[in-house]
Amino acid sequence: MANEKTISGNLRLHANGSPIFDAIGATLSLARETTTTPGTKDTAAGKPKKGDKSFTVGFNGLGVYAGDGNGGHNFKDLVDLFNDDSDADVHVEFVPSEADYQWYYEGDCIITQLEGVFNYSETSTVTLSAVGSVITPVDKAVTAPGS
Repeated sequence: MANEKTISGNLRLHANGSPIFDAIGATLSLARETTTTPGTKDTAAGKPKKGDKSFTVGFNGLGVYAGDGNGGHNFKDLVDLFNDDSDADVHVEFVPSEADYQWYYEGDCIITQLEGVFNYSETSTVTLSAVGSVITPVDKAVTAPGS
């Protein structure tokens, strides 16, 4: 169809208000629990009711050093976020189009899995998963980091 745009995906994590992880090629999964009243011999099962929502974001890509928050990530900062046992969540943005940047999703999450594969004289890879409860669409034009 004419004028369609392809949605690409960037995943951006923030620490202390600054982006520390900007990954191209991310996943975003949304889920909702449901509850249903069970039926009995005299009554039918109830209609499913909406329950708690959650989202999961993930990334699997190259591991690089770039502590400025633009165009890369710093693995040490990711380890620091993973090791943080305070009640503070990690702010995450899922940006569907870096070129357009007219809307995106944001939420707070907990890093649940972090893996780095570092082989001598080979390119390293990083895998990250994070879980949160509510991700919110933000419909406004903003300036992309590093612009």
